Order: sequence, then C-alpha cells, then structure tokens
Amino acid sequence: MRKKSKRILAAALSAILIWNTCEWQPQALAASSLQRIGAETEADDTAETAEKEATLKKSALKASPSNAEAKDNRGESGTNKAEAESGANKAESGADADTGKAEAGADAGADKAEAGANEAPNGTATGAEIKTEIEAFLELDEAIAVQKFSLGAKESDIILPDTLDVEVEGADEMLAEDSQNVHLVEAANKGTEKDTEAETAVWQISGITWKLNEEQSDLPEFHGGISEKDYFEEFDENGEPVETSTKTWAGYAEANQEYNGRVYVYTPILPEDLGKFEVADTADLPEIDVMVGDASVSLLADGPYDLNENYLVINKDNVDQFNGKAITGIYCPSTRPREYLSIKGGITIDDVTVNLTIKDVMIKSGGDGARGWDLAGIYLKGHAQLNLTLEGDNTLLGLDHGAGIEVEKGATLVITENSTGSLKAVGGAYGAAGIGGNAGSTDSEGTNYGTGTIIIKGGTISAEGGVYWVSGVTDYQGGAGIGTGLYGIGGTIEILGGTISAEGGKLTGAGIGGGDGGGVDTIVIGGTNGEAPDITVFSYKSAKGYLGAAIGSGWNGVNGLQLSCGDIRILSGSVEVTGGNIGYGVLKPLGGNSMKGGSITISEEVQLELPLESKIEPRGDCTYGKKTFQIAAYDNQLPDGTYPADISLYRENDTERTNPVYQTKAEMTVSGFMGTIPDITQWIGHSGNMQMVVELTPSGGGTVKTMEGRVALNKGTDETISVMLGQNAYQKTMNLTIHDGRLKNDKNYTLTVQIGKEASEGGTAPDVVTYSSQKASGYQLKKDKVSWYTPLSGEVPVSVLVQEEGGEGENTNSFTVTGTLTMKPEEETKLSLTIGEPLYPVRFHFYSSKVQAAAKVSLTAGRLAGAASEAPVELKQDKGQFAFDGKLTIDAEAGNHAYALAYLPAGNYRFVINTGITELGSSGGSFTLDSETVKAEDAGTDITVLNAAEALAGELDLSLGNISFSEENGQLTILYSKTGDSGKVVTARLIDQSYDKCYRITSSGNNVENYHLSVDTPASRELKLVLKSLTITPAKAIAPIQINGASQVTTYLEGENSISINQSGKSSPAGISVAKDAKLTIDSEPEQQGSIKVLNNASNTGAAIGGNGGEDAGTIHIQGGTVIAKMTNSHSMGAAIGASVGKSVKEIWISGGTVTAETTWNGAGIGTGSANGQERTGKIVIEGGTVNASSWNGAGIGSGYGYAPGSQTITADIEIHGGMITAYSFSGACIGSGKDSSSKVLIDGGTICLNNKEAQSRDAAHIGKGAANSTWPQTDVTIAGGTICLIGANRFISRPIIYGWE
Repeated sequence: MRKKSKRILAAALSAILIWNTCEWQPQALAASSLQRIGAETEADDTAETAEKEATLKKSALKASPSNAEAKDNRGESGTNKAEAESGANKAESGADADTGKAEAGADAGADKAEAGANEAPNGTATGAEIKTEIEAFLELDEAIAVQKFSLGAKESDIILPDTLDVEVEGADEMLAEDSQNVHLVEAANKGTEKDTEAETAVWQISGITWKLNEEQSDLPEFHGGISEKDYFEEFDENGEPVETSTKTWAGYAEANQEYNGRVYVYTPILPEDLGKFEVADTADLPEIDVMVGDASVSLLADGPYDLNENYLVINKDNVDQFNGKAITGIYCPSTRPREYLSIKGGITIDDVTVNLTIKDVMIKSGGDGARGWDLAGIYLKGHAQLNLTLEGDNTLLGLDHGAGIEVEKGATLVITENSTGSLKAVGGAYGAAGIGGNAGSTDSEGTNYGTGTIIIKGGTISAEGGVYWVSGVTDYQGGAGIGTGLYGIGGTIEILGGTISAEGGKLTGAGIGGGDGGGVDTIVIGGTNGEAPDITVFSYKSAKGYLGAAIGSGWNGVNGLQLSCGDIRILSGSVEVTGGNIGYGVLKPLGGNSMKGGSITISEEVQLELPLESKIEPRGDCTYGKKTFQIAAYDNQLPDGTYPADISLYRENDTERTNPVYQTKAEMTVSGFMGTIPDITQWIGHSGNMQMVVELTPSGGGTVKTMEGRVALNKGTDETISVMLGQNAYQKTMNLTIHDGRLKNDKNYTLTVQIGKEASEGGTAPDVVTYSSQKASGYQLKKDKVSWYTPLSGEVPVSVLVQEEGGEGENTNSFTVTGTLTMKPEEETKLSLTIGEPLYPVRFHFYSSKVQAAAKVSLTAGRLAGAASEAPVELKQDKGQFAFDGKLTIDAEAGNHAYALAYLPAGNYRFVINTGITELGSSGGSFTLDSETVKAEDAGTDITVLNAAEALAGELDLSLGNISFSEENGQLTILYSKTGDSGKVVTARLIDQSYDKCYRITSSGNNVENYHLSVDTPASRELKLVLKSLTITPAKAIAPIQINGASQVTTYLEGENSISINQSGKSSPAGISVAKDAKLTIDSEPEQQGSIKVLNNASNTGAAIGGNGGEDAGTIHIQGGTVIAKMTNSHSMGAAIGASVGKSVKEIWISGGTVTAETTWNGAGIGTGSANGQERTGKIVIEGGTVNASSWNGAGIGSGYGYAPGSQTITADIEIHGGMITAYSFSGACIGSGKDSSSKVLIDGGTICLNNKEAQSRDAAHIGKGAANSTWPQTDVTIAGGTICLIGANRFISRPIIYGWE
C-alpha cells in the first residue's frame, strides 16, 4: 500500500479511536481531523504520485478519443479565470464548515489562478468545445471509507456504493444542454446549498462500480481468512471456541497468518459517458479501505514511536493506534514515579493483541532511586498477545521482581521470524526470568509465578535469568534465562527459529525452563517443518556443579515440592548445551521433595552437543544416549605399535558411506595382533545397526589399513558398546567362577583371562579379557556376565592369571588356573565357566590338657574316588586344590581345646594330620583318619581328631568362670573353668557328655559377681542341674542364669540359693531368664528342701523369674522346693514370676513347693507385666503347693496393669485346680485382672484366702476385675469348686468381691 493511503487509513483509525475514548467536542474533532488529513495529503503529493493518480482517473473514466481531445484542447487555450474564482469561492464556502479545509482550498485555488494567468493571460478559452469540470469528489461516509471485518469475511460483505457525490462547475447550463445525461443528477437530498457565486453545486453520479487496486492492496485478491466457527470444532455454552488437542488458538493464528492484518483498497470505475462533463485533474478519486482481522499491523509503521524516557501502556483504548508501529528510544528511570506500583513495564501490553517492532530500544534502571520497583522491560498482562519484531540492538533489563520481558500466565509472546535485530533480556535482581515469569517471593506459591506462552521464531536473543542473593549467606537463587522466575511453575516455551543464548540465573536457574524451585509445562525446540533454531544454553556453574538444568527444571531445594521438568521436545535445529542437564535439575532431598514427572523427546534430526557429565532425564521418545565405545580389533597382519585412527560411524544401509553419523580421531595400540582404542564416549542421537570404519595409518607411512565392524545402537540408551573389528567375531557373555585354595579372603585380585591357544606365526591371537578388583571370599572369585567378542568356537582352552592387587616382589600372590570352554559360532549370552571345586571349612578338633598352639602342622588329604580298596587321590595344596594354614589354634574359651582349620572340596577322605606335638596322642602328635566325610555345606564339617579331655570331677564352680551347656555336632558340650594342677584357674571344654547325668552348680560359698550360667540345648533333650547354695549378685546388667533357645532344663534346689539383681542397664535382665521357646522346671533335691530367692531390686522391665526385658518368656514349672521371687523396686514393671513389660509368658505351672511372688508396683505377682498399649498374654495354672502372691496395681495372680487399645485378646488365662493360695492386690484383682487389664478365671479346686482390700479400693474385685477397667475384652470368672475365704472381713467389705464390686 502507498504511504499516502496508509496515512489516510491510519488517520481514520486514529479519529475513530480518539472519538470513542475522549470526551471532546465532536465538531472540533471532525474539523481538526479533516484538516490533518488534508494537510498530509497535500504535503505528500509528489510528482510521481500525481502522475499515478492521473493515470488512475483516466482508467476510471474510460475516456473516448473525443473526450481526450477536448480535454487536451481545453488545457491548451481554456480560460483559467473561472478556475481561479472557483478555487477562491470553494475556499470561502469550505470555511463555513471546516476552517482548516478552507485554508487548504484557498491555497490550492490561488495556485490554480496563478497557473491559469501564466498560461492564458487574456483569460479566454480557445478550444472548439468547452466542457464543464467535475471539480471534486465528496468524501465517503466514514463507515464506507474504512471498513473493518473479522477473520472469515467474504468479499460480498464489503459495502460498495453505486453512486458518488461530486462538485460540478456551471451545472445548470451544462445539464440543460446535456439533457440526455442519465448519470448526473442534482443531489437535492444532500441538503447542500448551491454556491451561486462560484457557480458550483453538489451532484450525484450513478452507475458506479468498484475494482480492487492490486498495487495498493496487500494481496492481489481478496481473502478474508478463516473464521473461528470454521476452524474450531468445539464451543462452550456461550458459543466461545474451546481448545482441543488438534485445534488451538496458536494453530488458529498460524492458519490465518497469511491473511490476518491484510488491507485491501478499492477504487471506483466511473460510467463511460458523462456527456459534456469531465473530471478535473485536481479531483482525487475516493477510495474504500478494507481491513481484515488485525488490520492495523502496518498502518502506523511509517511513524516510529519514541519512548523518550517515558513508559508506554498499550490497552484496548489505543491498541489500534500502536498496532504495527515501531518503538524506539530509551526508558531508564533513575527514580520511582509516584504511581510506580501500577507501572509494571517500560512497555505494558494490557490484555490486548498487538504487533510491534522495537528498534534500538533500551529499558533498564537509570539509578539507585529506582530500587524497590518491580519493573519489567516489556510486560504482557492478562491475556495479552505481543507479536514482536526485533530491529537494531535492543536491551531490556528487569528491575527487582520484573523480567526482561515478563509474560503473565495467559499471555502470549511471539518474537516473529521477521526479526533481523538483537535482544538482550535480563531478569531482575530478585530472580526473575530473562524472558518469561517474574520472581516469586515464597516457595509455596509456585503456580502463581508461572509464565504464559513464549514463541520465538527469529532474531538474535541473549536471555539471562536474574540473580537473588540470599541475605546472610553466600548462596544465590536464580531465574531461568527463558521460562519462569524464582519458584515459578507453569508455562509453554516454543523456540522455532533465531539464534538464542539462554543462561540460567546464578546457581539454581535453568537456561530454558524453570527458575529456582520451578519448571514449565512444555518446552518445544524446532519442529517438523524445517525449523532450525540455533541455541546455546547453560545453567550457572558453581562449586557444587550445575544445579539448574540447561533445559528443564531449576534446582529443587524446596520442602515437599514434587517438581516436574515438563514435556520437553527438541525436534530440529542446533542445540549446544555447555553446562547442565536436559530434564531435571539437581535435587536437594528435603522433607519429601522430589523430581517427578515430565518426559524428554529428542529427534535424531537435532544437532545436539551435550557435555559428558550432563544427563538426559526422564527420557521419553529420546533418540540421544551416552555411548561409550570399547573398540578392539583382531588382525594377524598388524604389527605391534601405535596407529593414528580415523573412526567413522555409518548407517548400515549407507553402503556408499557418504553420510557419517559420527566421526572422531583416536589412537589404536596393537599388541599380539590385538588392537585396542581407549574408550570413546559421546552423546549420539542415532540408533539402529551401524557400520564402524576405522582407518589406521602406519606411523612410518605406508598403506592405510581399513578395518570394519558392526555396531548396534539402542535408541535413547546410555550404554557401553564393545566393537570388534577385523575377523567375524561373536559376542559372548559368561559367568566366571574360580575356586582355589591359594586365594586370600577379602583380598582384591586382577583376573587376566586368556581364551584360546597361543597364536602361532600368522595365526589368531587368543582373546584376553582383564578384570580388576574382584574380592575373594571363601576361597572363591566370582564374576557375573563377563562379555567380549571372539571369532573362536568349539572346545576352547581358557587360562586365567590371578594376581593379587597391591603385592610386590615375594609378597605377590600370583598363579594361573586353566579350564575349557565350549562355544558356538554365534552370539551366546549364558555361558558359564567354573574352574576348580568349591572349598568348604573343615575343623579338626583336639581335646586334651596337652594341646598347645602350633604353626607347622601338616595335612595330607587323600580323596576316596571309588571303592575303599582303591588308593586315594591326594589333593595338592600348591595347586590350590585345598587350603590349610598349618596352624593349631587354642580355643579362646577353653584351654584344653585346640583346632586346625582347612578348606576342602566335598567328598570322602583319608586324612593324615601331624601336629608336631609329640606329647599329643599316642603317635607322637600324628593322627590318621581313614574315612571322614567333608560335607558340601557353608557351615562346614567338624571332625574330632582327639578327645582326651579329663572327665568331669565333682561340681562346676560358677565362682571360677562362666559355665555353658550347648550341643555341638549332636554332643553335649560343657564349657567351664577349674583350678588346674598349677593352682591357676583354667578353662576347659568337655564334649560328648551325657544328658543322663545331673550336673551340680556351686559357687564355693563365694558371691558370684562376674560370671553367669547359660544353657542352649535342643528341645529334644532334657538337661538336669543342681543349684547348690549359689549366691549371685551380678555386677553388670545380665541375667545370671539363662535358659536360652529351646532348652528344656530341670533344676533341683539344694541349700539356700540367692540371686539379687541390682543393675538394669539397657537389657533390663531377669534374675533367671527363660526364653520364649525354653522350659524351666524347679524342684528340690530328693530328701531335701532346698530354696531359691530371686530379688529384682533394679528399676527395670524384666521379671524376677521369667522374661528378660523386651523378650517373651517360655514355660516356668514349679513342682518343689521353696521359691521366693520379688520385684522390690517401687517402679518395677515386670511380674515377679512370669513376663517382662509388654511381653507374653507361655505358661506358669505350679504343682508343688512353696511359692512367694511379690511386686510393689505394676506387674502381677504371678502372670504378666504391665503394658503401655502392647498386646500380651499369659497362662497360669495352679494345681498344688502353697502360693502367696501379691501386687499393687497388677493382679496378685493374673495380668499386670494396662491394656492394648482395640485388642480383644485376654491378657491372662488363669486356672486354679488345687493348692493353698493366698493373694492380694490394691488396685488389681487378687486373682484376675490388673488395673485397666483383662483376664479369664476358672476355679474348680483348692483353698483360696483373699486378703481384704482397703475401704478406698473397693472398685477392684477380689476375683475378677481390676480397678477402672476400660479394656475392650471383658474379664470372665467361672467358679466351679474350691474353698474361698476373705481374710480381715469387716463392715466395709464383709465378703469376697467376685467379678466386680456390684
């Protein structure tokens, strides 16, 4: 479109805008508007323009030759006086309506008069025919002259009038003469008075048609674009379009890109026959300007807007004025204006769509006085859309929370493909994005600080995230270069073109994506239509590495934040990442936060450069993976040496090898016909079957050697790939296990595996695979999935050089083992090779007072392969067939026991073992074992070589040391201490002892403080002990008598035995502990009445007799003797006889003897301990004997204090079938439930004496409930027999309370 037309149309738009938005007088507005338009038109009428318009008018008239001739004649000799008068009169007439226009008309009239006088001084016409001129066309109505249509309009929608109003000179006389003129009639209805002095009138031409002026229009044919109704498929209840996966606003804009904002100019075609009338040269034909969509794109482009140190707000009131305009100048405020809180941008786009060009614009702070102002360079508010074109060099630096270009959620920024200039955009100092979101102030409002949609199609752009210094520390938090600011979450970024450099804000911001603690929804780089952006992107490198991603999320150090990297699609173009990941930033684990969600798609069309230390995570349809090539070559024509290697990778179908997907240079070292190249690691975006071509150049010159191999690259996978060049080699995967007695446990070994025979001259070298840092354990080295390539097949010999790491000289442990491997000429992934036999521990035991440590013991192991008559096959220790250290070791617990340890394969053996101790045994210390079996068990085999221990004489004295009973190899073993011949105390171990014997335990009349008695024997055997006059007061918190495991022990009481527990510690021991699967029976020696008193004086959770603290108790059976068990501490919580706190007791069974059980606080006298919400149970059966049991809050006999909420388990199950029983409790039942506990009671025999309760404790029964019983399971009492009496009956409680008080 011509500049003139543009200016006219722009002026019209401006007039409409001002009319609609300002409260000015309409008459004054019209006058000034017309005057301005007229002045521009006259000032811009160049000679070229005049010539074109004259041509246009001739075309519109379709003049005949006669008309042309007449016009020429008039021009040569016609009078100019009338023309001059007409100009003057028109100026005067115009002044009545429009002063400005009148002045312009007068000037024009004067010019014409002057010209006429020069050409015809006599003022007379010389032509043969005089025609009357149509001097001017009246302006079209504004609604006709400028017509705006929405997208989707048709050409038929345009209003094209078929008449035009004109000013005609001498109209009356000429029309009278030209009575046949049917096109020109007086426009009486126009209400225009005839100017009699100038002899002009307003007339109307009919028969007007219109044509599109291609020269002045944006397109040669009218196209109204696509309407929303025709594009979108779904609409809401208000008829508004709804976006779908295939129909989006962005897609709609792209579909109308060619048609949106177009302007079309229509000019009139006059009737061919106007009779004696002709159009004056000075009469301008009217035009109709038609605008489609955002048609003001270019109307103001001719006049740039200079910021001139002022901010600019573009809103609905002035958008048409600025649409398509170029913005220049600077805005660098040094102080904050009074209204700064409402000013968000140097240029603000307020919820409108506008097309702008910025050229050499600079917006930034001009001084410290602007601090505290959140000002963006350009601010897109609400649902604003800015189509921005860059020219020149532009700088936009955000202040504080403001971004360089700030795009609110819901807003859209498009940097157009027409951009030829550059832009530097930097986020503000509180961590805003360079382009995108502002900076958040807290880490809990992430979605509030997201960005809108950012689309970049062109230009040279440098975007840098703002940096926020965390006060008082050295840490910084940054916004994204392009994306969100600090803590911002959400938004869409599309980079389809341009040259882009994006840097994340210091320490934590992503280059493209999220700021610290933030991320966006979608990042698209490039596309499938040839888009080729050129991007360099990185996050900030700190001492801790790259914390924000290059492309993706920022650093996540926010408590509880589940941060996604968003949907990242890199489809085309060049992307160079100089630091940081693609996808997730670094996670600082904190209060349940995580990196979770998102997907990364990278096409192989992308030219991606990524540091090796970077990651791509999480991968979706991603072609790129980090590939490590381990290249080896087999060729018997290659001499040893080092060769420069040119390496190229081609697709398998690129048979001409014209398009390598990857190329690099390296060196190959050849030794023994096997060449190796140091590992090559590179990010590669291609997958599938490839050809690797390696060209080797001899160092001294000569023919280049070309070697080839095949490579299979998996799509988007980080992988190590072994490449075999040369001979046809197959991949093998093998599990390798070596058993050898020469290995040292816990030492690391390097394995050099040679597969194949040594090469003869010109032959193929064996495969050699080296594996380091394999740790030996149990004389075994095991390596899973050893992989390599080889051309070998069939029965292939294998030798393995085993070298201990770190050894030097004589200390080096190195040996070779051999085996055979069967391979097929194909890929095999489940090969397995075992060299040697597994070795199992074998312990050779010697029991004698003559044993001593020895270091030169010899062992000969002959394995019996077949019949007994066959000679055994001797194993060779120096070949690693078995292991033996040659030592005889004294048992640390028993001085009469020594053992030698060997490792041998399973089987039957004939052993010869020589200790070198001549006093040992009858053969000078040498022993032959003719038939022994070594079991294939990791636990090993125990072989007793000599059992010459002295028989147990007399009693076992606990005051000399610990005493333990256990079973080893099916034999009862006793470990104890005694006084030796020298008078010193020695330890001894006795094996193969009898269970039929009763073992007497004493303490020589001394108090035992540091030793204990323990039993751990199988449940199938019963151990019988006599406790004789023991006095035990442990100095440490340990049960002095322990019945462990599943032991079944009967103890007979002789004399007075006493145990006092004064230490609690963490273990909270019992006086006599009975494990949950064990059973302890207490009885008296025949014909004697022995006793035992167990006092638990410590504040602890264990019982006196029963469970250790934290352990369940087994079965306790008292059938004789006098047993006294007391919990004396005022805060004791375990039962006197029974369970520890919160634990269960399997059964307490009393069938005889005299039993006293007392506790002073929460545990039962006999039964369970107290509990704090734990579920526990106990069984109590009394069939005989004399029993006296009491407690304070627990039952005398039954459950302790407390319950497990919600549990229906009965805490104590009590049966009384006989015996003489006395029981008491203050807050619990005498027999039944403790306070707040439950029980089940059955009495069908015995004599029961119940001590009466205090008057204030009448809320607890004698038999049944305890006080304040709030447990879910109910107490149950059944009395079917027996005698029950109340001791101390009185007027308050005159008879036993059964079940409850009522």
